[in-house]
Amino acid sequence: MNNILSPILCFTELSLLGLPSGKDIEKYLDEILNAGLRARELVKQISEFSHLEDSDKRSLELIPLIKETIKFLKSTLPSTIEIEFVSDISDSVVTASPAQIRQLLMNLCNNAAHAMKDTGGMLSISLEALPARSDKTQPGQGLPQDDCISLSVADTGCGILPEIIEKVFMPAFTTKPKAEGNGMGLAVVKEIMEDINGHVSVTSEPDNGACFKVLFPQHHRTTTGTVSPTLSPATGKGKILLVDDDQLLIRTGKEMLQQFGYEVIATTSSPEALEIFKARPDSFQLVMTDMTMPKMTGIELSEQLIAIRPDLPVVLCTGFSNKLSYETIKKAGIRKLVMKPIIFREMAEAFEQALHPDASAMQPDTA
Repeated sequence: MNNILSPILCFTELSLLGLPSGKDIEKYLDEILNAGLRARELVKQISEFSHLEDSDKRSLELIPLIKETIKFLKSTLPSTIEIEFVSDISDSVVTASPAQIRQLLMNLCNNAAHAMKDTGGMLSISLEALPARSDKTQPGQGLPQDDCISLSVADTGCGILPEIIEKVFMPAFTTKPKAEGNGMGLAVVKEIMEDINGHVSVTSEPDNGACFKVLFPQHHRTTTGTVSPTLSPATGKGKILLVDDDQLLIRTGKEMLQQFGYEVIATTSSPEALEIFKARPDSFQLVMTDMTMPKMTGIELSEQLIAIRPDLPVVLCTGFSNKLSYETIKKAGIRKLVMKPIIFREMAEAFEQALHPDASAMQPDTA
């Protein structure tokens, strides 16, 4: 999908650049570009929700993950279901993996949406802070006793019958038809919360919806403000070696780089790129290479190029950043990682950061 979107976005941008302003077609091209950017974001979210990324637990903010999930849900749920998010807290740091939080949110929200599939309704997500021991319970009930963050997912659907509400977290228990669910969604939610020392509960009345409340132990941390560097446009001088095994992406990349004023030498073969570089290693200002290529990957090519010329700036392009760690990129000597499909502004920023790493002070983006 990223390879399909790349030429759509690139040639639309090139068309806008070559078009006199004020033409009616300009607004049509703007709509194509905006739709392409939305598709790019959706592909990214699908990849993330497929749990392809790092599953290590760490300190993370809930609010950005909730907003990301809501954006994804709005693309997939019927328009009869409205979604609202309310939060009265600024510090939403918990200890978990992004995969756990995304799966938990998607399971709860899809469960709520299923309860409203016939009638529509409101899916409400809310966050609030609970001070230590505000929920005093009997020992053994598993509720966190320190400061907590409460996440509630409520719906206005059909509700849960009293005789089955105690069973909803049991593995394989479901009231859905066989083709619509396997009864593991809420069981997985409970398993996740047990893994991160949290708690999940549910309240409901038939025909009055249900509310699932998840309690996270709050992770307090001291944050310091950082100032993002101001990035100037790419210099547009010198010769670029462009490597990608997709001929169409070579064409689009070459067009974009030439718009910056670069001279571009392009090839679809990584071994050929190595031979081209060996012939004149000092003539290239920067190398931009794809990651996944036959015979020699972008990482392997970068390592060989940098072995010849250690000061060479290399930008690596990929659609699968989850397979790359910052340590792998750093060890290979690569200065910047960019995600496909790339647009003009992102390419300019990537080149600026690769060419002037001390000024930009930014690490390769593997998130």
